[in-house]
Amino acid sequence: MGSKCLSFLCVLVIASMASGALELKWSELPPLPPPPGQTEQPGVAGPFAGVHNGALIVAGGANFPEAPPWEGGKKVWWDEVYVLEKTPDGAYVWRTDVGFKLPRPLAYGVSVSTKEGVVCLGGCDAEQCYRDVFFLKWDPVTKQIATERLPAMPHKLASASGALVGQTIYVTGGQVITRRTLATNHFWALDLSKRDNKAAFRWKRLPGWHGPPRVAPLAVAQSAGGVDCLFLFSGRDAAPERPSRFLTDAYRHVPGTFEWKQVAAIQPPGEEPRAVAAAAAAAVGKDRVLVFGGDDGELFLRRERLERAIKEATDPSQADALREELAEEFEKHPGFKAEILSYNTRTDTWAVAGQFPTTSHVTTAAVEWQGGVVIVSGEIRPGVRTPKLWLGTWAESERAHQPAAQE
Repeated sequence: MGSKCLSFLCVLVIASMASGALELKWSELPPLPPPPGQTEQPGVAGPFAGVHNGALIVAGGANFPEAPPWEGGKKVWWDEVYVLEKTPDGAYVWRTDVGFKLPRPLAYGVSVSTKEGVVCLGGCDAEQCYRDVFFLKWDPVTKQIATERLPAMPHKLASASGALVGQTIYVTGGQVITRRTLATNHFWALDLSKRDNKAAFRWKRLPGWHGPPRVAPLAVAQSAGGVDCLFLFSGRDAAPERPSRFLTDAYRHVPGTFEWKQVAAIQPPGEEPRAVAAAAAAAVGKDRVLVFGGDDGELFLRRERLERAIKEATDPSQADALREELAEEFEKHPGFKAEILSYNTRTDTWAVAGQFPTTSHVTTAAVEWQGGVVIVSGEIRPGVRTPKLWLGTWAESERAHQPAAQE
C-alpha cells in the first residue's frame, strides 16, 4: 500500500550553543503491515531495524498476538522481514513477501546500518539466545531481500546494544540465556574493513567499562572533541536471585585506546539522576545524542517484587491475590515516559529536549532515514506493542549538521 506522511504533530526545539535551535518535527509513517496471510499487526518488540539502499528494513521481533501476558497470552517470536520504500511521487510503500524471512524467528538482537547492508547480531527466541551475525540486504531493482553470513559473536547474546564507529561494529552488555536474565559486561568489536582478510576478520574481546553489567543499555556513536567515540548509557543490572538495579550511569570509549571514561550521569538540571533503559537513541549533529523516553524502572521494580512474592507464597489464596495485583499493575501502566533527553558530548551535560508525540517506544531502534530519525514499532506498555512508526525530521537549516544517512 502507498501512503503520504500525515501532517506534522509537534515540534521539538533543542538549545545548542554551536548551531542555534534545532527543530525536530514529527510525522507518522504507514504502520507496520500484518505478516503475509494475516489481517492484524499488533507491532513487535525487539525488531532488527536499519537502512540499506535507501529502504527501511524491519525484521523479526516478538509480541503477544492472542492475549496480553497478564491474561495468559503466549509470547510469539517472528521471522518476517518488512521493507518500507519512498517512491518518486512521495508515497511510502511497504514491500512484503512470504519469502522475506530471517534465518529463524528472532527478537532482542542488535542491528547496525552499513553501506553493505543492515548487520543483525544475536537475539533470542523462547528457548535460547544466539550468536549468529548476518547482513540483511535490499535490492531496489528486483525488490528482494538477501542475507549474508558474517563471523559469529564469541557467545550467544540478546538484549545487548551496539553501534558502528568508523567501520567497526561494537557490541556491549546483554544476556546469554533467555529464561533467567543475567546481565553481562561483554564488549566486542568486529572491523568490517577486514572482510577480505579471513584470518583478521573476526571478533575481538575488549576490556569493558568500569561499572555494573547491564541488559537493555543504549550504545550510540557520536563525536566528542572531534574524535569519533562510542557512548554507553543506562540499562538494567539483573541477576536471577536479586532485585534488578536500573542504572543512571554513562561512559565514553575512544576506539583504539582500550579505555573507558565515565561521563555525566543521566541527570537533567534540577532533577535526580534517572534510568532510560531500553530507550531508542540517536546521534544528532556533531555533538548531541537524543534519548527518546525509556524505562526509569519504578514500575518495573514493583512488578518484579510482586512476581517474586508470588513465587515465594505458600498460601494459594495469597498467591491468587498477588496475581490479581500484578495484573492490575500491567493493566494500569500509563506507558513509558514521553520525555526526550539531549546529551551534549562537548559539554558533558544533559537537558530535557521536549516530548515524544505519544508515550515512548522501548525495546526498539531509532534509525536515521529520510533526513531524520525513525522510531520503529516497539513496546509502549509492558506486554503491549504498537505498529506505529514515527519520523522526526530536522529543519533545512539544520540538515548540514546531521550525520550522513546510510544508504
